[in-house]
Amino acid sequence: MVAVLDGKSEVIDAVNMKSDTKTAKKAAADAKPKKPILARKLVPTLTKEFCGGVKLREYPDASGTNNCVMVTGFAHGTSLTPFIAANFLVDQLKLPLVATLSAPELPARAIVERGQPAPGIRIHGNANGVCVALCEFKIPSNPIINGVIEAVVDFSARHNIKCILSAEGVPRAPVAEVSSESARDKTEEEAIQEKEAREDAEKVLFLTTCEDIADTLLLANDKPTPITAPESQDKKSESEPLLGKESNEQTTASVGVDKIVYKPLDDAVINGITGGLIAEASLTGLEVCCILVPASAVMPLDVSAAAKVVETVRTLVPGLELDMTPLQSKAKQLKLTERDIEAMKEEAEAQPAGYGNMYM
Repeated sequence: MVAVLDGKSEVIDAVNMKSDTKTAKKAAADAKPKKPILARKLVPTLTKEFCGGVKLREYPDASGTNNCVMVTGFAHGTSLTPFIAANFLVDQLKLPLVATLSAPELPARAIVERGQPAPGIRIHGNANGVCVALCEFKIPSNPIINGVIEAVVDFSARHNIKCILSAEGVPRAPVAEVSSESARDKTEEEAIQEKEAREDAEKVLFLTTCEDIADTLLLANDKPTPITAPESQDKKSESEPLLGKESNEQTTASVGVDKIVYKPLDDAVINGITGGLIAEASLTGLEVCCILVPASAVMPLDVSAAAKVVETVRTLVPGLELDMTPLQSKAKQLKLTERDIEAMKEEAEAQPAGYGNMYM
């Protein structure tokens, strides 16, 4: 009887050893570098041409963007804030490529994401309520810019896009730290005025054709900002958002940025794709919302400003599951770098002109 049990034990050991061997082989196979095979070959289902030779190609997944909110993230000037926010949404929501835009005068380049190459200007999206149009380089000429605007408007009209949210990073002048001696010399009224000026400079300006969006953003100003509220504990808003009947509450403090305060934009000149989309909105009946986010004047990669764009999207589109931790850590890291750069600039400006300490 004991021998039989020993035999069963030996069989079990052999089976376990075989299983362990298979597991080890699988782990070794997974550890090997994968061959650079394209994720898929895209076959356009629609091709249209616009101003400046801009060609729009749509792929089968484009139908999943119907009735979504489109977020545009085009690099403009010295700020990459719109692109950082747009790229974060694509990564977090795992949005597939649904359309590409190309033009003869654009630089020849391929952007490879998750094994899928695409031209620099592209559109991602699916049925989760958001699609994203983005480009990480500055579009070089006005004819191509106008062609991109036409293509975005055409895409939005055919897919019943609820609203286009176009963001711009507006460089702000760095505010110098006030020394303790200077602070003592200030009157209480001057200190209050300086504080109000700082707060006003950090407000997110917006211009929209949609009354519901304006109401939602202004109502968000009155909501408290949780200090460390996790995603799962966000309270629901009483406002009426663009999609659905519930809205995410502001959680900007959890990503290392201050509470967002929105302010309507009265007078401004808005250039580029954002300005063109706002201008087209009055002619096409398309709903457009433009937000101008204060961004660093010395750091093109202002992640804190990008976080404000993402939080605005969460305010307008409820139910988005986003892990804001990557933005939080990057924002803190770049904030320290920005302070170091500003300190070095102030030190350099304080030194007298001449050869300095070079030959001393």
